Amino acid sequence: MNDESNTAHEMDHRTQHVTQREDSSRLRVATSEDLAHIMQLINYSKALLKTDGIPQWQKGTPNEGTVTKDIDNAWEYVLEIDGVTAGCAALWQKPDPNYSAIYDGRWLPGSDTPYAALHRVSVSPDFHGQHLGERLLKALIERGKDLGFRQFRIDTHAKNLRMQHLIAKTGFQRAGVVRMHDDPHDLRYVYQLFV
Repeated sequence: MNDESNTAHEMDHRTQHVTQREDSSRLRVATSEDLAHIMQLINYSKALLKTDGIPQWQKGTPNEGTVTKDIDNAWEYVLEIDGVTAGCAALWQKPDPNYSAIYDGRWLPGSDTPYAALHRVSVSPDFHGQHLGERLLKALIERGKDLGFRQFRIDTHAKNLRMQHLIAKTGFQRAGVVRMHDDPHDLRYVYQLFV
């Protein structure tokens, strides 16, 4: 290669390096100052579910009160990318009463161990195509592992195919169906993951 070719090759290499740069992302515990951003993400998700004809989150919850309780318990998390709130979810660290009875299936062996439950996963449309949901779930699982959990649970509506795909892609196995607040008309698929 001549000097001109070397220079062109080096510029191509530098450009490629910059293009492939990883963004700066971090998962952190949410504070009350995050509430407005979290509600924006949740309200976006509510609207998306409604557009898709999915009745999940269409009866007034989750709302500010729900999220505030999780913030107070240090269970609410935000995923920041380059300093921007890009996603949020709750990592419950106590048994979810909705999971006390399971139908059309059974909990997997080892279910008597403590588990963390992932709830209210919402991501920003501004990061479309960056697999943000998968990144958020994986980061929450890692945080849960740091907290000592080796079992995780999550649920979603039977019509929420987008979330079902994300849950399966993250490694969860479907265990059965649960009733939300003992309502036989509000059923959710429930999943488990052991790490």
